[in-house]
Amino acid sequence: MLNYIKGILEEKAVDKIVVENNGIGYEILTSLNTIEEINIGEKIKIHTKLLVREDDIQLVGFTSKEELSIFNLLTSVSKIGPKLALSSLSVYKSEKIKLMIVESDINSLVKIPGMGKKTAERVILELKDKIGVVYFTDLESNSEPQLNIGHQAIEALVSLGFSKKESEDVVKKIIKSVGNDTESLHVETLIKNALFELR
Repeated sequence: MLNYIKGILEEKAVDKIVVENNGIGYEILTSLNTIEEINIGEKIKIHTKLLVREDDIQLVGFTSKEELSIFNLLTSVSKIGPKLALSSLSVYKSEKIKLMIVESDINSLVKIPGMGKKTAERVILELKDKIGVVYFTDLESNSEPQLNIGHQAIEALVSLGFSKKESEDVVKKIIKSVGNDTESLHVETLIKNALFELR
């Protein structure tokens, strides 16, 4: 199976690119976000997934593993195919999509072309636990004593796609606002407040 392709970007269109490797041009379906990050003539690395259907074979790929991961999650939802998943990743960056799912932000999801309210509700229903529980529930039960709630919250925000610096800054700001009463501040509350600040 193709895991990634390294080569020269020969062509790019609205929804696909052509990468040349050893004399072979690979046509790869991708998102607008990936297309905007790369330039013709550059040597690039694209993380790929081969889609095999009865009557068609397509290659999908992105510059980041994170974007590919979100594509895989979206296409795991019933009635969401590659086209809608790519459309989603063209409208929003992967970290924003995770944030919308965690916050059950249906209003933002329905702005994606082809994403109706029922589909958005299904995305949240099927993916919120996969994306959210690992950040909110598992981190609260972390047994390592050196990981206080601040460190846990920062790790969660970084996992959601935010930079370490902005995560540290917003967590420090929230902890500072509660003063010395940090024992009453749960990691889930801290993360949710941080997500609100980072929106």
